[in-house]
Amino acid sequence: MVGNYPQALADANRAIELDPRLSMAYVNRSSAYSTMGNYPQVIADASKAIELDPKNSLAYFNRGTAYGHLGYHEQAMNDFKVSARLGNAGAQKFLRSMGIVWQ
Repeated sequence: MVGNYPQALADANRAIELDPRLSMAYVNRSSAYSTMGNYPQVIADASKAIELDPKNSLAYFNRGTAYGHLGYHEQAMNDFKVSARLGNAGAQKFLRSMGIVWQ
């Protein structure tokens, strides 16, 4: 996804059509929507990815980022902590910078 977000969305939509149980397709679509600033859709797609794969650290990270942009800081921190516990380096770095323990 190097700037061609409409194509990234089309690809993710097609992957979801082919296999609606594919967690990473929802994560990829949530990433594209995040870059485009469509945070409610990020939350919806990341939540679906989490439903399909509760150990998907990137889905929690994406949803946490969207919650943060929308001002839902408690939900954002909760998702970042789960993401960090699942091994997401970005979430760990962010929480460390805030002096927040996630374990």
